[in-house]
Amino acid sequence: MTICRVSFFFLAREKGESLASKLGEESEFVQVDIRDRNMLEEVLQDVDLVVHAAGPFQRENECTVLQAAIATKTAYIDVCDDTDYSWRAKGFHEQAKDCGIPAITTAGIYPGVSNVMAAELVHAARSENAGEPERLRHWWCWANNINN
Repeated sequence: MTICRVSFFFLAREKGESLASKLGEESEFVQVDIRDRNMLEEVLQDVDLVVHAAGPFQRENECTVLQAAIATKTAYIDVCDDTDYSWRAKGFHEQAKDCGIPAITTAGIYPGVSNVMAAELVHAARSENAGEPERLRHWWCWANNINN
């Protein structure tokens, strides 16, 4: 049996500590500044995967978490939902490839999951013999801050 050690890097101490305590002794909370590349490189040592979900990405001009992941050869995935940020992140493709690590950006609700939702709606319409959809309209909402 493989035991995974999980580290949570949060800006908000109480949320991070709460999540780590619920998952047990193989998890830990580490408070980081995602704009401090040196700090990130230090905490990413011996980490297998970083999932960057500390948005909003619209306010970030640098891809600091991605750059630290590349520097430490840590696999990377983010839930970016900002076009400008995603293009900047995609600019690191060759560096990540040269380091032999996967670096996946924009795995968030849109364009990722929203495209899957749209495809499922089209599939459902076709399955119900309703013909080929002429237009697709779907709506979803999300909470910006979850306080539990």
